[in-house]
Amino acid sequence: MLRVRVYIGLISTFSPLFLSAESGKDFMLLPENLGRGNTGISRPRSESAMYFNPAGLQSAEPEVAVQETSDPKDAKSVEKKSTRTYRVIVLDPALEASTQLIKVAQKAKGTSAEEAADIINDNMGKPLHAGVSNSIGFTLHSVGFQFFQSGFADGLIHKDPHQGAIDTVDLSLDKNIGIITGYSHSFLQNRLSLGSSLYLLQRTSFQTTTNIADLDFKDKFKTKDLESTGQGIGMHVGATYKFENSLDSRVGAVIRNLGTTTFSEKKKQDSNLYPMKQEITIGYSHVHNTMIGAFIPHVDLIDLTGNRYTNTLYKLHLGLEYVIKQTIGFTGGINEGYKTGSLYLDFQHFRFDAGAYSAEMGNFIGDKQDFRVFFRISGII
Repeated sequence: MLRVRVYIGLISTFSPLFLSAESGKDFMLLPENLGRGNTGISRPRSESAMYFNPAGLQSAEPEVAVQETSDPKDAKSVEKKSTRTYRVIVLDPALEASTQLIKVAQKAKGTSAEEAADIINDNMGKPLHAGVSNSIGFTLHSVGFQFFQSGFADGLIHKDPHQGAIDTVDLSLDKNIGIITGYSHSFLQNRLSLGSSLYLLQRTSFQTTTNIADLDFKDKFKTKDLESTGQGIGMHVGATYKFENSLDSRVGAVIRNLGTTTFSEKKKQDSNLYPMKQEITIGYSHVHNTMIGAFIPHVDLIDLTGNRYTNTLYKLHLGLEYVIKQTIGFTGGINEGYKTGSLYLDFQHFRFDAGAYSAEMGNFIGDKQDFRVFFRISGII
């Protein structure tokens, strides 16, 4: 039982240094999208556009501003143009963790062997997850470049029916490092924007399933036979179109991981590196102005061709955002059939996001809900 307790302490301490239950998943956290149901294809934020929809990669992209008036019915959406042609991202750390993992970490401190066993039983079959990402870079006119690092960890404790129902743990750790660059251009009096981004990614993946009582986490992780490291080159291409109407309606479309991104590695057998499958997503949003702010509903339909998801509830993402004076924002939405929400503060040189969302880690919605909290701090000059 002592090893069980050591395992709990190690995973709660080091899991934020790695990333993702499935190596085919994304390599960056985008909190501004997660809070609103993981939507925003039609209105990508400039700093994260290369990862989400590169058509939004414009440092001086017009923002929705509210023309103040005593009667909200007379409010009009106007464009607030930035005079700057560059933005430098000096830091952009984001962190997420399942609330179940946080509880385990709190309870595991200073516990006895018996208490550790109780913790294991209480978390049987419940997903444990943590993720972290950070990037630095710049946008200049419609060109962008970033260096990024990220990591995810996922664990699931269960009783293995093939091993006499003993306590077993499935553990997956991924770490990513790479560069991404992108370009976008506007047409038709800035109503249509087209963009693309190219990334070079190195991913190291570690996965194991083992008897939890016999798990020596430190030795397991250092065993190179359980690791897979490879490099991949991928591309995203996207578009946004702004309609000429009072609601500032916009549609967007993006093909992420064009043609599917695969990883080259020396180790060919028992690889833990799964391809990042091509995903086609479309989205729509518009603006309802009020006296002091604006409501912005979002609707995204992801993976139209079903490469990653087949369930319609997985594909349909809904979001609602309310922003006050371009500075304070509240978001909510539906992600994979579960509710999301966040609060953000957006200033000229600083942005803060904090919120929560749920992800489905099982075979169907409602199987293994993983409730997660996240926050992000961005510094921009």
